[in-house]
Amino acid sequence: MSKCLIVIDVQEAWRDEKSPLFIGDLKEYVESTNKLIAWARKNKIPIIFSLHKFKADGSDILKQEKGCLDDFIEGNPRAELIADLDRKPEDIILVKNRFSVFSNFELKKILKEKGVSEIIMGGLITNCCVRATAIDAYNLEYGITIIKEACASGSSEADKFTFQDLEALLFGIKIVNLKEIINN
Repeated sequence: MSKCLIVIDVQEAWRDEKSPLFIGDLKEYVESTNKLIAWARKNKIPIIFSLHKFKADGSDILKQEKGCLDDFIEGNPRAELIADLDRKPEDIILVKNRFSVFSNFELKKILKEKGVSEIIMGGLITNCCVRATAIDAYNLEYGITIIKEACASGSSEADKFTFQDLEALLFGIKIVNLKEIINN
């Protein structure tokens, strides 16, 4: 069973206090995510980072999102990956403009080329893009492992509810603590 790590939308807007998308300083989150990334590298698991970005002219923003997600418009520094992430040149970056990473059709091709059958994931935010990606992965029959400490949203209650809801909906999904995966 070949695995792949997908780190979803860990972008500067989420930790920039001046952004309407601000959810916190994310220091502990970034530390945990970097531990997960280090584990993946040690185990030769490919790493994919996704970025939620829109064209510079905003023409691909959904009408109901206009004015709400402007920090994700191409060229805005808040749309970039958080600088503290341990990203290497060999890592793959996929840009998407919808919630699920699978909205970038290259993802399915990459996973097929690499023979991936299980996706390990984390990202921002738990109850939106992580959730949407998990549901799409499930519908495409991938094994799914979500790492709790590598996920964050605006509240721990939203995270807890999302994890419980996904476990109830998606048969066979694994939602685990970071220690559980890096100690195996």
